[in-house]
Amino acid sequence: MKYRQYILAAVSVIMLASCEDDTKIEPLEANMTSDRTKVEAGEKICFMDRSTGNPARWDWEFEGGEPATSQLFSPEVTYNTPGTYSVTIRVGRGDNSSEKVYTEYVKVAYPDQVNAEFEADKLNAYNTDDVTFTDMSTGFPTSWDWTFATADGIIVKSTEQNPVLKFAPGLYTVTLTASNPLATSTVTKADYLNVIDHDAVAAGFAASTPLLILAGQSVTFEDQSMGRPEQWNWTFEGADTPSSTDRNPTVRYSSPGRFKVTLKASNEVNSSTLEKDGYVMVLPAAGLSMWFPFDGNLNDNGPNNIHIEEYTSDASKWTLRLDSPSRHEGSYSVKCAGVTKTNTDDYAVMKIVDSDCSLLPGGMLPYTMIVWVRIEDTSVSQAGMFNRGRPANTLPNGASGQSQEWCRFNKKASSSEGYVRWFATSSEWTLNTQDRSLFDSEWHCVAFVKDVVGGKAESSIYIDGTLSLKASGKAVTDLYKDPFFIGCTWQKSATKDCQINNPFPGSIDDLIMYDHALSAEEVKTLYNIMK
Repeated sequence: MKYRQYILAAVSVIMLASCEDDTKIEPLEANMTSDRTKVEAGEKICFMDRSTGNPARWDWEFEGGEPATSQLFSPEVTYNTPGTYSVTIRVGRGDNSSEKVYTEYVKVAYPDQVNAEFEADKLNAYNTDDVTFTDMSTGFPTSWDWTFATADGIIVKSTEQNPVLKFAPGLYTVTLTASNPLATSTVTKADYLNVIDHDAVAAGFAASTPLLILAGQSVTFEDQSMGRPEQWNWTFEGADTPSSTDRNPTVRYSSPGRFKVTLKASNEVNSSTLEKDGYVMVLPAAGLSMWFPFDGNLNDNGPNNIHIEEYTSDASKWTLRLDSPSRHEGSYSVKCAGVTKTNTDDYAVMKIVDSDCSLLPGGMLPYTMIVWVRIEDTSVSQAGMFNRGRPANTLPNGASGQSQEWCRFNKKASSSEGYVRWFATSSEWTLNTQDRSLFDSEWHCVAFVKDVVGGKAESSIYIDGTLSLKASGKAVTDLYKDPFFIGCTWQKSATKDCQINNPFPGSIDDLIMYDHALSAEEVKTLYNIMK
């Protein structure tokens, strides 16, 4: 009996003690703190629960914050927008909960710098179009001041953030000033918006194919008229089809020359006419052996499909530039590279594949070779132009002598060498012009004409369509046609059978060869077509 009484007494004591512990637990009351209450836009605040009553769950709300809610004990919140914001914390344990709102607790300040920026949904518009401007400024601007102005005095203003406007015809410069309470910034974009009368027409065109072509080839024209053209009337001087009403016609030219193109674009209200004189350039195709336009590539546009390859001493160091500017807008030339000196090992020039040289005229036969050149490094004294055949002591089977022709340009003429020196084994001809230096960084056309009259060579050099020198040579010899280097000369040295000399210090364009000797009039005509 006493044993049972002791047990009951012990249990009673424990229960009483338990009741006393419950009465000591603090009531549930929401509370919190943070590492700061003032930040600049884009900064973070760390919040920490300080609630009493041992909460087991949390439910936060952050006005203006990211994230906007959280169930973490101690969340981090980013405030990206200036302003003053409240924070709410709710805590709970079992069926009990408590909530507290901290009104205007967080203050997010404006940055002290604004960068004004904008864009429009169109840069070319009709006067009937809506144009939407989108503010892209940073620094949380709160006000915007737009000005749209033309040179002849039209001014439009707006204070909207993203205005949508219609404009009278004109070319508008757009200025935006964006501000917040602490800073201001202005951006101006000159001639940014071009507004065209809905009924206006401004004729314009270009070509989607090359404009320098061979007789028998075609040119495709592309209408680029502004406004609202509905009809197109083309006139093509010198073309097989002299007119067209297609919007983008393709026209064939069978006769050589330089020809005007005219476009009249119109609608039911207005019309506009544009003429481009000498726009299409057509080269004669008769007797053509090769033509390298060098328009971004090394392709032959002639009938023989002659292959030119890059010939370089070190491809990692020296390479041809195929996108060098040409004398015509929108076209290219090829630029050689290297150290311009005798016996150089630093070069990138061009070489016609040996097997193709047999397709080219030369030796006992007449020919004409035309090339456009621009010497860009005028500090050098010599510029190698081309080399055909083999120099001294390089003939097959140990034969002596030489069988070659070559040309180089000299910065200064001397008694023995002129500005242009064209040489073909001393037994055939040597021409030295005395009247034109090519070292002026300008484009020049040089024509080499070899005729054969009575078994003798008659050789002429033309510069920019004008005869510079003509000489009757000695008996014609059967010169080698290969190798054929372009943009240098070469010789045999003490260590090499093929030693490159004087890589061309500039750009080369439109290398052409015909299988006959052109007359002075024909050379002049070709120059006028191509210039």
